Amino acid sequence: MGGHLSHTNKLIFDYWWRHSFADLGLTHPVPGLIWDYCPDPGTPGFVPCFSTHLALSSSPSPGFKADSPAPFVSTSRADAVAHVAQRLVSQGSPVLLVGALGSGKTVLLQQILSKTTSNDVTLQHYYASQFTTGQSFWSCLKEQLEWKWGRNFAPQGSGNRRLVCFLDDLHNSAPAGSLGEMVRCHLTTGGVWEGGACESQRWHHVANTSYVCTASSVVGERRLDLRLARHFTVLHWDGYDSSELETIFSTILSPHLSPTSGAGAGVGEVGERLVQLAVQVHSRLSPLFLPSPRRQHYLFNLRHIAGIFRQLCRWCIEEKEVSARGLVQAWQRESWWTYSGALSSKVDRERYQEVVSHALRKHFCQSDLLPELLQPGSHQLTCSQRENLCRQLQQQLTHHPGLHINLYDTVLEEINRLCQLIRSPFDLSHVVLIGHAHPDPLVQLAAAHCGYTVVRPSLYFSSSLLATSCSPFGMSPASYNEESLRHNLCTLCTEAGVKNQQMLLLVTSVEMLHVSFLGLLHKAVCNGHITHLFPREERTRIISAVRSSVTRAGIAFSPTTAWQFFLSRVRQNLRIVLATPDLRPQGDTPLDVHWMEFLSRVNIHYHQPWTQRDLVDVALHHLNAISVLPPSLRESCAHMLAAIHLQLRARQGLLPAYNSTFQYLVNWFVEKLQESHNLQEEQTGRLRQAMECVEKAREKGGEVEEKLVREERVLEERDEAYRKVLVQLGQDTAISEEQSRLVARQRHRVSDLRKVHSKQL
Repeated sequence: MGGHLSHTNKLIFDYWWRHSFADLGLTHPVPGLIWDYCPDPGTPGFVPCFSTHLALSSSPSPGFKADSPAPFVSTSRADAVAHVAQRLVSQGSPVLLVGALGSGKTVLLQQILSKTTSNDVTLQHYYASQFTTGQSFWSCLKEQLEWKWGRNFAPQGSGNRRLVCFLDDLHNSAPAGSLGEMVRCHLTTGGVWEGGACESQRWHHVANTSYVCTASSVVGERRLDLRLARHFTVLHWDGYDSSELETIFSTILSPHLSPTSGAGAGVGEVGERLVQLAVQVHSRLSPLFLPSPRRQHYLFNLRHIAGIFRQLCRWCIEEKEVSARGLVQAWQRESWWTYSGALSSKVDRERYQEVVSHALRKHFCQSDLLPELLQPGSHQLTCSQRENLCRQLQQQLTHHPGLHINLYDTVLEEINRLCQLIRSPFDLSHVVLIGHAHPDPLVQLAAAHCGYTVVRPSLYFSSSLLATSCSPFGMSPASYNEESLRHNLCTLCTEAGVKNQQMLLLVTSVEMLHVSFLGLLHKAVCNGHITHLFPREERTRIISAVRSSVTRAGIAFSPTTAWQFFLSRVRQNLRIVLATPDLRPQGDTPLDVHWMEFLSRVNIHYHQPWTQRDLVDVALHHLNAISVLPPSLRESCAHMLAAIHLQLRARQGLLPAYNSTFQYLVNWFVEKLQESHNLQEEQTGRLRQAMECVEKAREKGGEVEEKLVREERVLEERDEAYRKVLVQLGQDTAISEEQSRLVARQRHRVSDLRKVHSKQL
């Protein structure tokens, strides 16, 4: 009975029980609830249910490899649910585990089924999605069955072999042609109907098959049909409380902080306080934010805090010497990117910072690390790490000249985070980038840095990293449908699993031509659930293709081991990144619950709109690259561009303003400014040439003028000389005339004298 009740209803029932049967002389348990105890046959009292036995009596693993899943750690309440569920599964009874989204239902049932599975039991794990129908599930289920006689089918194998179908997220199945209706029909009648139209349906009796299912208790408008639920033994899973989370993560983290693992002195104590700090922050953040359309991706659950500690364990394995400061700073980085990186507003990030600061002051109040941990930006890369990463990325840009990206500090932080996630295990590696209008350069540079090849559905399938101009896999958007994407996902998985190539699938909201595309991506994200993509003939061909690789790996070949080897390679080499500028991909119908289910399984990074200071810094980064404006004018232009962008962003209309829009605006402004400067320089050059010609003409005119002056002086001197000559000539003429007159007089006198003389004679 208690398994059907939520935690709140259990509290109410516990209160009623204690007050109704207080006068019977029973010794009621004080700590916990009555559901945690059972009657003691020897005394009129209660003892803990699992004081004598445990359902999952397994000691925690002393650490794990960098790419392996985290070990399962038992708790009392998990053991209670596991004990009941394990007995029901062993008897073949259908079990339905209901709980909150991301509360650990799947992991708990997987642990139960791993203890239950034997040579006589076959386990079939199937993830239900919004687009899952009964016929699609039957096509997968039929591959595990073999025909006996007539219309009777049974699990493959000899004897009374049982098939346990593990249906995850049963509440997500499509209402039309529902998976739930098929399961209900099987549970009530022992068989299923195959076929679409009524006249073409065929009845099949399926024996020795049981169901183990999970469903979320709060899923908005989509709820599980009560006609289906009444056929199951419903167990309610409330999730882990804070004390259980501290026990789980202390058990997982402590082996990596022991002195034998290379940890420094006192790191183990810091690790215990760090676990308490992380659990407090997670418990505080989960109910902190009220739901809204902009906060629909605020799904902080067990997956997030478990992912943080798995990354911490990977960091401890990679570090040569683990220090207390490095451990806490590593947690700060992981916590910031996991929680604050998904927040969509500056106010929400400030609230996150308040929660973290309060928790740090509580658990590290007497530590010397507290002032350093409280500093803003303590989660960011150090200067040396940033310079080293920038140098490595510059080398990648030289090898890929088609990539054009500016390495701001924020871009370096994002690329570093993307590289870390790409190198992570499969279930921690998938990313949804929200707020990126043009994510291609960022993702391609991060993938190239990690050695991955980027493939987009809008591009023809090619190993070329920078192909940019083809329709979806060589097809027009009108003809590209769900079957096309399914075929190309098979091709991509074959490249990753058979050829052992590292592939990264980048899907943007523009390429989500149908909402059913997200259903395929959702199943691929669910721990590489891709078996349903391949028909039997294709699986046979893949098994033959990987046979030599299986043999070289030292594994005994069989079809099952070969297929598992192929799936492990796909999980090792395939990564998925979904980028959308808004919270919902474009499509013909809303994705509601299925979109939330998908977001709860991936890493979310919300690309925050830049603040005014960030906008000014980005503008100055581009303006300082050109020497057109003086420093004072550059600052004014940067503030002007930032103000324009903020005004456009405040008026979100048909053309939304993203950070990439501002970069385009700044690049356009710088380009136009450079063009104007070049035009001005060209005109100035022409004017300078004209002025040089004028100057040369002026110089020549000056020379001519000087020559004319000199010639004028010569002429004046000559004129003066000529004047003197003329004066001299005049004087000489006057003298000559005087002498001529004198001669004439003398001649006249002589003549007179001659006349006188002649007369005298």
